[in-house]
This record gives sequence, structure tokens and C-alpha cells, in this order.
Amino acid sequence: MKLQLPKINFSLPLQQRYSQRRWTPLLISLGLVCLTGSLGTIASILLWQNSLNAEKQQTQQNVDRALDAIARELNEIDADNPTLSSWDDTYNFVVSPQEEYLHKNFNLELITELGINLVMITNTLGKIIATKGFDIVAVKEVDFPPQLTRHFTDHPDLLIHPELTSRHQGILVIPDSPPLLISSRPILNSLKQGPSRGTFIMGEFLDRHKLQQISQANRLNIKLHSAHHPTYLPIPIKNLTPFGLSEINIDRESPALIHAVDESTISGYLLLKDYYGQPSLILQVDSPRTIYQQGKLSWSYLMFFIFLLGGGSMAITYKLTQKLIQHLQEREGIQRELFLEKELAHVTLQSINEGIMTVDRHGYIKDLNPFAEQLIGYTSNAVNGKNFAEVFWIVEEQTKTAQAGCLEKVLQTGQVHHSPDYDLLKYDLLRNRHGREFAIDYSIAPIRSALGEIMGAVVVFRDVSESRKMAQQLSWQASYDPLTGLANRREFECYLRRAIVTAKREKQEHTLAFLDLDRFKIVNDTSGHIAGDELLRQVSMLLQDNLRQTDLVARFGGDEFAILLYGCQQEEAIPIVQNLVDIIKGFRFVWQDKLFTLGASVGITSVTANNSDITQMLSRADAACYVAKEQGRNQVYVYRSEDNCLCQPHGEMEWAGKIQEALKFGGFHLYYQTIVPLRCPKSAGTIKQKTGLWQESRNNRRQEVVASSRESKVTPLEPNYRQEHYEILLRLVDENNNLITPGVFIPAAERYQLMPTIDRWVVKTLFSMTEIWDTYRDHQHHTLFTINLSGASLNEESFWEFLTTQIALHKIPPSLLCFEITETVAIANITKTSRFIRQMRELGCSFSLDDFGSGMSSFGYLKNLPVDYLKIDGEFIKDIVDSSTNAEIAAAIHRIGHVMGMQTIAEYVTNQEVWQKVMAIGIDYAQGYYINQPQPLTTEAF
Repeated sequence: MKLQLPKINFSLPLQQRYSQRRWTPLLISLGLVCLTGSLGTIASILLWQNSLNAEKQQTQQNVDRALDAIARELNEIDADNPTLSSWDDTYNFVVSPQEEYLHKNFNLELITELGINLVMITNTLGKIIATKGFDIVAVKEVDFPPQLTRHFTDHPDLLIHPELTSRHQGILVIPDSPPLLISSRPILNSLKQGPSRGTFIMGEFLDRHKLQQISQANRLNIKLHSAHHPTYLPIPIKNLTPFGLSEINIDRESPALIHAVDESTISGYLLLKDYYGQPSLILQVDSPRTIYQQGKLSWSYLMFFIFLLGGGSMAITYKLTQKLIQHLQEREGIQRELFLEKELAHVTLQSINEGIMTVDRHGYIKDLNPFAEQLIGYTSNAVNGKNFAEVFWIVEEQTKTAQAGCLEKVLQTGQVHHSPDYDLLKYDLLRNRHGREFAIDYSIAPIRSALGEIMGAVVVFRDVSESRKMAQQLSWQASYDPLTGLANRREFECYLRRAIVTAKREKQEHTLAFLDLDRFKIVNDTSGHIAGDELLRQVSMLLQDNLRQTDLVARFGGDEFAILLYGCQQEEAIPIVQNLVDIIKGFRFVWQDKLFTLGASVGITSVTANNSDITQMLSRADAACYVAKEQGRNQVYVYRSEDNCLCQPHGEMEWAGKIQEALKFGGFHLYYQTIVPLRCPKSAGTIKQKTGLWQESRNNRRQEVVASSRESKVTPLEPNYRQEHYEILLRLVDENNNLITPGVFIPAAERYQLMPTIDRWVVKTLFSMTEIWDTYRDHQHHTLFTINLSGASLNEESFWEFLTTQIALHKIPPSLLCFEITETVAIANITKTSRFIRQMRELGCSFSLDDFGSGMSSFGYLKNLPVDYLKIDGEFIKDIVDSSTNAEIAAAIHRIGHVMGMQTIAEYVTNQEVWQKVMAIGIDYAQGYYINQPQPLTTEAF
């Protein structure tokens, strides 16, 4: 509107001009009022329209926030589900349900932390294995709703997972039950590998309490109504567009219906789909009409302003000027605060110890922080404006395939993208400018404006190479032996459990073997643990190389190994295991200037559908292994439940306790076995009875000695005259009066350093039998009492002093004593052993070298050992009749022994043929069951 002011005619008289000037302010005021009124009308229309649009937009945002909050609740349940569904305990529970698993893993404390109301576990056939219901408000366990059980039975879709990575989530709307947020995942092992054992379902009710929690957390007033039986709504349901929780970030134009309830409340309505895609719920979000009230107040101010403007232009102009100045000052303050916040955000971004990259809506890079520059190899200025895919190059670790399209998906859908949740063996790699690749963990999130428009994205990433390497190392160490690389006991038991499952499910039979190395401790004691470790590595490779690819060998600790022969029946397993024993028996371990031989004892048991107790199976195999040791080692023993031998205790730790009890309470007993001369006139001819001839000879000789002592006259013996010797043996009697041979408890005694104590007990007990020594003390007989000594005793500096003290204390003639040591012990520390032998020989004692010939360098060491007797290894004697090689070896040992002034003894003489063979070779003495068996050592025996 153009205001036409009246022209003042200065030619008029002064009174008339004053009259015209009096109307001019009135006309100006009227024109100003008209102009102000027109502007006020237009401003009112615009103000109301903008207020209503802003109110509608705010209500739409509140509906989206409410929908996002519900979706987050669902995603949190779905994120927690893999923790329990991909857990070995859950994996095993489906096969063997136990209440302990439910009580331990689904207690009120855990459920309250997870915030869920129900848990269901089914098998692959859809059968419900376990259900749990919880009231997280009252913090108590409740019954699982029966209507849900019927629903899962009638609708098995939630229980079917065609792929290991599949998942189901959504809302279930069931009659007589609050809406339920549900997540379903397949049950896998901890490596997230199949086959699937069933389905793991977690759920949370969207009841009044939960909606109140969501409303308080998001400062919203959220309500849910059933779409099938809705309560009174001010709008028809047919006007609502249905949406699912997975569609909350899809761009849409006002999908919610907005309705003003009254002057103070406005509501937004949205129709929600359930899991099956059917419209089931109506989401109502009530919001206060703050914008409307502010618009109403602004309109009042506008009208008041127009009134003031119409009432007086000067006052209104002055007021408007003040308001304008105040508005400009406030705007300047706001801009300054925004600038400071931007500067603070920039400084914070530069200080974060993670790579951060921002891109615009077209995928072009805008900025990098310093840590991102270090990882990528570019400066922020160098990549500014470049395409994201050219700089941020991600490949999958194993396949080296590029992971493209992540940013485009985020910009299109508005959903946050995270790096895949791979296992420790597979990861995403970032290839930087210099070609270096390293494992990263990254996420891409959209950047939105105040109106919700996607303006770009922010990429956050970090180098996880070291943490991943550490996690892989810890995972490997938890399952494998670091020395040999074999599986450890924990990993072996896991495979054994799976074998039990296959035995039940597929009617298969497997074989479990327990292998224990013999003579391993000698290597540790003589050459150190470095040599022992190298020996274990070589033996481990031998075992792996001579087993099938389907078999598993594990180290249980020390020199003990366990073997699982998968899909192998016991009859087929025995030759395989026996081959391992033969290979280890023939194995020669060379360390520096020493050569060692080994042996192996193996116990085996079957793994069938009737056996489910892992501890019991391992115990059976261990028991069979110890029986194999007791029966001579280098053997394979099969477990049989009716075998009385297996009733004896077999654990080394248990034996250590029994040994100490025997030493304290008299559980040990001395036995003896005769070593007879083969060229003595009294032994000429054929032995017709194994024990009678020698017992009779012993009694006659005892009478001669007694008579001789009465006459106080000593008759010298001819130089070539020989008498039998007596080897002192040790036996242990357990609480059931079972006689235990040393082969059972000696390994435990060696491992727990009890051998010196046992040797001292044998010496003290033998020397205290005064009647025996009184019989032989004053006569020059060639009879010897042979005492076995261990390597641990020879290594003790105080043992020589102990022996000499006991000999002097009991007045034992040293010429009656012969100490026997094994060849392996002798050559292990040949310097110390030679010194000990020379010291005792100076007193008049004799020495015997046991198991001679078991080492390949036996003759080389023999010249440094001043012994009197060579006891040929029984491995050569027992097969001497059928093996010409063994006969030649025995003859060679005999000849060389005689050249060096030593007499020879053949052990393991078990029958007349062996007796005649060793006699034909010319061996001096014989010992074995053909002659006599070990007898209790008593004073009446002599």
C-alpha cells in the first residue's frame, strides 16, 4: 500500500497551514496502522502455519525416536543372543540337558542385567528343551507363558535357521499376552561353527513397565494399542501406513498420522508390523504442544506490538529498535557459542587416539584427524575432496576380497555399519598408502542435520593387530601344549566329548589310549631339562607321523600322552598302538656325547555309546597303562572291567602317598632271588625242579657253615669254586594285602625324589638281620648279597658316608656285599659313578652292572667302569633260543667281559632251553623263574 500524503500549500494562510499539519500526523498514523495491520495479518498467517508445521515435524521426530528406542531394545536382545547361543555350555546342554546349566547361567542376577523376560532352548527337531520365565520388576522367576509355548509349536518359523548366520527378530503379538520383542539364533559352538544344535530364543515384554522405562529414558510418552482390538482412537486405522522395526531408518514422507488432542497435547500414530509382517500394533506418542503454545504466545505479542505501533509510532519504533538490537546481540552470542563449540569439537577430534574420518553426502572426504593420518598414510589436505573408496581400502583377510559399498549403504539407509564380527582366524584388513596391511575394527555412522537429513558420515577405526595377536596367542595356549604343539588335556577332553556324542548318535566306536614313556626321567636327571624338552618334541613328532590324520594325540604333562583313535575299534587299534610302542622302543636319542633309549607303556580302552563319563574313561586308560608298566613295560594293555590287576591304585601322586605310608608303617618287605653259577660242580646236570635243587643245596651249605663255625676252623675254598648269590628285591603290600612289584611304584618314587629314602630303608633293614650276617661273617665264602642302588642315591654326596657308617655299625663284611646299578644310571654320570665304585671297592665290596647292552655305546663306557659282574640285558636272553642275533650279542658281551676280568650273569632264564643255551655260551651265572621265583627274605631262609 502506497501512502499518499496531502500536499501543503505554503501559499495558504498560516492558520490554514497549521490545520493541514495537524492532519498530517493523523494521516501518517492511519497509514502506519493500515500498513502494520496488513503486515500483522500476513505475519500471523505465516506464524501459525510455521508453528503447525514445526509442531507436526517435532511430533514426527518423537514418533521416530520412540520407534528407534523400541528397535534398540530389540537389537540389544539380538546382540546379547549370540553370547549365549554361541557358547560351548549351551552347545553341550542341548545334547545333555542338565539343570546345573540353567541354574548357573540363568539366575536372577544375570537376567536382571540382560533385562529379558523369557528364554527358550529347542533342539533341531523343534522340541523344546528348556524354558525360563522372569519378572524383572519383582526380580523373581515365573512360569513360562503357555500361550507362547503354543505359539512356537503352531508357528515353527522362528525355530528354523537354514544358515548358521541366520537370525530372526521382531515383535510377537499373542492374545492374552503383552507384545513381545523376540530374537532367535541357531545354537553353535564358541567358534560359531556348526552343525547347529537347535535354536536359542530370548524375549522381552513391551508391557506397561517397559514402555514407562523407554518413555523416561527418551523423555517421551509412549503407548501401544492392539490393531486387532484397538481401544478408542480419534483416527481410523485404515489411514495408517504399516511399518516394521527394520524400516525405521528408511526415508519416508510423514508416515505417522498427527492429531491434536487438545490445546496442550498432540499425538502421533504409527501402525507397526509384527514378525510375520502383519499390522498388529498402533504406536501412539503424546507430545506437549510447546511449539503451538509458543506460537500462540508469539501471536499475542504480535498483536500487542501492532496495537502499540498503531498507538504511537515513536514509542513503537523505539521499542522495535531495542528489540532488534537485543535480538542481534543474542544472535551474535549464539554464533559465538557455536564457534566455540566447533573449535572444542575440532580440538577433541584431534586428540582422540582413534582414526576418525568425515565424508560428505556424496562420499568425498572432508577431514582426517592425526591418528587417521598415521594409519592411512595420507595427510588431511592430501585426501580432502577425494573419493572415500580410493583412500579407505578394506579387504577380507583370507580371501583378499574388497569390502565395498559400506559407505553407500550408510548414506542410503542411515543405518550404522560395524566391521563384521569375525573369529580370531579371520579379520578385515586396511591397506594403507604404503601397502602395509593391518587388522582394524571400524564403524561408519551417518551425520544428520537437526531436521534428520543425512549430511554425510563419520568413520571411526583403530588398529587391533596387537590385541588380535595376543587374543590368538591366548586362545592357542589355552588349547595346545607350548612345548610340543600337541593338544593339551583341556582340548583333548573337548574332542573326547565330541567323540562320545558321535558314538551315541552314529553308533560309532573309538579307542582311547594312554601312553607313558619309560626311562624319560633319566634324560632329565642326567642331561637337564633342555634335553628332556627336545626328547619330548621328537617323540611328539614320532607319534604324529605314525598315526592317521583322523587321530588326535595330546600331551597331558611330563612324559604322558593321550591318543584318540577316531572311528577305530579296539581290535583295529591294538596293532596301531603296538606299532607306536615298537617305534619308541627302537628310537635312539642322542644328546651331546650321550645316547639314550626309551620305552613306552600303553593302556587302551573303548569309547562307546555306553560310556559318557570322560573322567572314568581317562582313569581306565591310565590304570591299564600302569598295568602295562607292571608287567614289564614296552607293552600294550587293554582295559577289562573284570581284571583284578586294574583294582590296584595307579596314579603317581597316589603312589607317592602310599610309598610314604609304607616307609612309615612297615608296608615294604624284602625278597630275594637266587643267582646260580652255571659251571659249579654242584649245578652240573639237568635241573629237574626249579626250586628244590637250589633250596636243598642252600640248606646243606648252611649246615656245613654252622658246623665249620663250631669247630672254629676255616677251610679255604678253591679259587674257581663258586656259590650262588642272592639279589635283594623290594615288594610293597597294599591295604588289600596285594603284592605290588617295583615296576608299579618306582616311577612315582623317582618323580617325587623318594628313591634315596627307599634305598636307605633297604640297606638298614637288610643290615639289621643279624642272624644272616652271623652265619657268614667269620667264613670265607664266595656268596654275595646284591643290593640295587638308584641313580638319585649315587648323586647324593652323603650316601657313601651313610653306607660306610652302616657297614661299620652292623659289622658287615664288605666282601659279602655287591651293589647293582643299571647301565643307564651308570653312564648318565659316569664320573661320579666311577668314583663311588672305586671308593666302595677299596672297602672290599663288589659291583654288578645291570641291563648291560641296552645302549649302543655300552662297550665304550665299560672300560671306565670298574665293575665285577655284567648282567646281560634280559631282552637278549629271553629270545636267545630263537634269535641267533641275540645269541651272538650275548656271546660277545660274555667274551669282552672275560677279557676285562668281569663275570657275566644271564637274567630272564625262563625255561630249560634258555638255560642250556646260556650254559653253552659259557656265561658264568644265571637268574630267572626257571631257577626260582623271588622269595620273602627271612633269617630262616639262610
